[in-house]
Amino acid sequence: MKSTSGKVHWKKFAKIFSLDHRAWRCFHISVAVHFFFLIFFYLFVLPAGGDPEADLLSIGFESSFEESSETDRSQENSSDVPLLEEKTISEEAPVDLKEMEEEYQEIIESFDDGVEEYQEKRKKMLEAKKQHLAQLKASSDDITKNISMRSNYGTLAPKTFYGVRIFAKSMIFVLDTSGSMDFAEGKRQLKNAYRSLNAGENFTVVIYADRAVAWQDTAVPATEENKEAANLWLDKTPRVGYSTNIHEAVRTSFSIAKRSKVDTIYFLSDGLPSLGEITDPIRLLHQIRLWNASSNIIIHTIGLGSAQDHIFLGKMAEDNRGKYYVR
Repeated sequence: MKSTSGKVHWKKFAKIFSLDHRAWRCFHISVAVHFFFLIFFYLFVLPAGGDPEADLLSIGFESSFEESSETDRSQENSSDVPLLEEKTISEEAPVDLKEMEEEYQEIIESFDDGVEEYQEKRKKMLEAKKQHLAQLKASSDDITKNISMRSNYGTLAPKTFYGVRIFAKSMIFVLDTSGSMDFAEGKRQLKNAYRSLNAGENFTVVIYADRAVAWQDTAVPATEENKEAANLWLDKTPRVGYSTNIHEAVRTSFSIAKRSKVDTIYFLSDGLPSLGEITDPIRLLHQIRLWNASSNIIIHTIGLGSAQDHIFLGKMAEDNRGKYYVR
């Protein structure tokens, strides 16, 4: 009796889930469609989203040389920006210099290389850059043969500066134009950064190498007229040296920010501070804190290439509520 009852139930179960030939074909087609959709989503949709922290761009090196006379002529075209007075580092500073030295030392010690190795490596990198700059100045005819050109930049997305998204309302773009920088690419990146800004947003541009030069001594509305004026200024402004005077670049930026209510500085560099009143990274970071004590401006730092000082640029962004982007 039990055996007969079991067979009856099994037949009912099999009848419910039985599929004819047409149903099986539909089932197989459905499985195949879902499988190809998952493959397409994994290969094309997910990578398009990107990673905001990813290394989007590669550094390009420019092989060009400008005559010193062009550098002299740029002084006539540049805006004279009054600089902030240098503040004395004292015990009354918002952040004690000794505390900063200890904090900086802890960061260095956290690296595998150790303190002495880091300092020695930094010293060698700085010396290598000085020798490189000397070669650039001494042998203009051979530069194109000695320096390889690399241009691996992708499509320029709107409202980005070297791949960093722009969310500020009033900003300063600070571009390193030292000897190792691809100046032509830097100009393209600057123009791309402000071309998508609207008239309700303000901007200006500072370029620096041996010295710093500003397009405007205040942040101006991003009107079409001002964008075109910025383009013309960039096109006719030559490289302003071969070294990296970060001290003057930041001081000029804060002088502009003081009278313009700037909320964000996008600061780009491909090397170490090699020229200026302060080149020691700890004292330079301390001076930036002093300048920003009352302004509370966000500073995003963007480092290009292998010669950048990761610790300095990272700490500069961290101390000023910004982010450090490696390119």
